[in-house]
Amino acid sequence: MEEAGARKILTPRLIVLLVILAAGSVVALYLWLVYVPYMREFMDDESPIYEELNLDGDGEVQTPFLIRTAEDLAEIAEKVNNGSTYREKHFLLMNDIDMTGYLSPGSAGYNDGAGWKPIGSFDGNRGFGGVFDGAGYTVSGLWLNRPSEAYGGLFGSLQNASVFRLNVSTEKIVARHGIGALAGNMTGGIIQSCIVIAEEFIIDDEFNGALGILVGWAEGENIIDNSFARGSVNIIASNGRFFHIGGLVGVVYDGVVSNSYADADITIRTQDATINSGGLIGLLRENTVVINCHSTGSVIIQETLISNMGGLIGRSVGENIEIRNSSSSADVSGTDYLGGFIGVLNEGTEISGSFSTGNVTCADEIFCYCLLGGFVGYSSGTIRSSFAAGDVTMNSCSFSGGFVGYQTTGIITDCYSTGDVISGVGFFYYGGFAGGQSEESRIENCYSTGKAKINGFIPSYNGIVKNCYYDSESSDAWSFLDGVTGKPTAEMQNIITFEGWDFTNIWFMPENDYPKLRIIQ
Repeated sequence: MEEAGARKILTPRLIVLLVILAAGSVVALYLWLVYVPYMREFMDDESPIYEELNLDGDGEVQTPFLIRTAEDLAEIAEKVNNGSTYREKHFLLMNDIDMTGYLSPGSAGYNDGAGWKPIGSFDGNRGFGGVFDGAGYTVSGLWLNRPSEAYGGLFGSLQNASVFRLNVSTEKIVARHGIGALAGNMTGGIIQSCIVIAEEFIIDDEFNGALGILVGWAEGENIIDNSFARGSVNIIASNGRFFHIGGLVGVVYDGVVSNSYADADITIRTQDATINSGGLIGLLRENTVVINCHSTGSVIIQETLISNMGGLIGRSVGENIEIRNSSSSADVSGTDYLGGFIGVLNEGTEISGSFSTGNVTCADEIFCYCLLGGFVGYSSGTIRSSFAAGDVTMNSCSFSGGFVGYQTTGIITDCYSTGDVISGVGFFYYGGFAGGQSEESRIENCYSTGKAKINGFIPSYNGIVKNCYYDSESSDAWSFLDGVTGKPTAEMQNIITFEGWDFTNIWFMPENDYPKLRIIQ
């Protein structure tokens, strides 16, 4: 009787326990076999993942993987694209590599006319995460033709990688989105002391997104320092697209671009695209700093739906953006929002110690609506201690100024313009310094000296203009405004004229010249 009672009490409990254990084991086994292999790419950064490489070295700091041939680069590309990140592994380029033979018809790298397969892809989180030291050597003869694939360049995707002292020379790069000769996409990490020479990017209707001669798209606490890009970009497209085109980088988001330079000729012909294009950066996003950078060349756009164009930067969007001690000599020609330095400066961006010398032209002689300025086309941000020296030529309906086309909010202080404001055919709001201003904006301690005697509408000013001057012997554009005083040239070159200006910290007065900025000499 006791034995039967024991069985009656224990059996149900044992059955329930065994069922739970069995079910848990099955679920755990299923998760291990099915999901874990696919989760490896997204696991924490403390576990580098990589396949063995047939290269000398083991990837450590003192014994890096040594790269000598195009085949070595192709092996790295294959294994990164299979999921190996090589995070924190070190690579060293041992010599120049000419890709021409490897990518020629019939060779291993020709790929039925598609050419180079980039190292890493943003799709599937398969990016290169190592440390790549180019040692000053050049990878040349690079080309790829992959219009249906995103992220094209020597590297398709860099993810928290470091690339130093690498030079790249390309012939042709075609991809759908994220194009750069060095890297299509950069998420975090550093690019430093790199040089890119690109003969020409020719983009058609398949393209939609970001293009930079060095890097297409850079985001996520990234640093680009002491790097240079030279080349030309030609875009001919008719489909409604969004383009972000930069001589150095297409888009920068949450990063730093410093001590870098671009010499680019950018030409875009399209009928219904929205474009942000700059000689250095196309679109500047929040939490970004640009410091000690420069651009030369030209930015030309024709027949667009909306274009934001600048000699250095096309447009800034978002909070916590700083641009310091930078300049542009690039000429800008097109429609909509045009500036010798930046096309559209939005609230949340501050510029200081910067200047532009390129000419700005509203190119449509039949009909267009342009906001164009020698420094900025449309401004709602903050500009301090900067100047513009290029001429501004307007056609059709325009707000045009030697420094700013139209200011909606924000402040412009301690700035000046010296370029002429030149008329075309149409109706204008113009000014030697500013073409128009809303009631929530402010201009203080500024002056203009360029010629602005134009037959057109007077400037449209509703904001605050305080303690500003213009050379009355060359310009009548500010003569009717409160807070603006016209002075002959001799008085404009006399420090006594500029009462209340800071000639200790901000300005200085050269002999027989107009006031100049101490931060820019």
